[in-house]
Amino acid sequence: TENSSRGSRSPGHARNILSNWATYLISGLISFFLSPFIVRHLGNSAYGVWVLLVSLTGYLGFLDLGIRGAVTRYVAKFHSQNEHEESSRTVSSAIGLFATAGVLSVLAAIIFAFVVVPHFKLPPGYYRTAQLVVLIAGVNVALSLTSGVFGGLLVGLQRFELHNSIAL
Repeated sequence: TENSSRGSRSPGHARNILSNWATYLISGLISFFLSPFIVRHLGNSAYGVWVLLVSLTGYLGFLDLGIRGAVTRYVAKFHSQNEHEESSRTVSSAIGLFATAGVLSVLAAIIFAFVVVPHFKLPPGYYRTAQLVVLIAGVNVALSLTSGVFGGLLVGLQRFELHNSIAL
């Protein structure tokens, strides 16, 4: 039947579910124990600056524009129809779009670091560090956008165990 042939091509649902739950649990535990460690080593002021700047640069993630979700949808669709060339075109187009968005996020981070950060009322010793954090966050967003294509590809192929192990 159609369902049995489809089931043989994709990993088991139980493995995907367990992989998702394990990823949520491990990520939660890491966050729970890592946050106090970071606060203790950075100090309250430095941690506050870190959270402020990473939160602000996190808005660069909106450059995703739903492209990763589209990659997931169309890779799943084309894979189920054995149209692998179409799937490949989708992934290639998304990489091109995300490379452009990545360049924009780095440019926005540069502008933010050198134009906006000096206007924050930060302790004097934190300005250079704050600028560096913004630049690192901008590069991180650029890399996350581009690598998000591959995450969408893995999810579209229902390879959650691979996606989740990479995420961890």
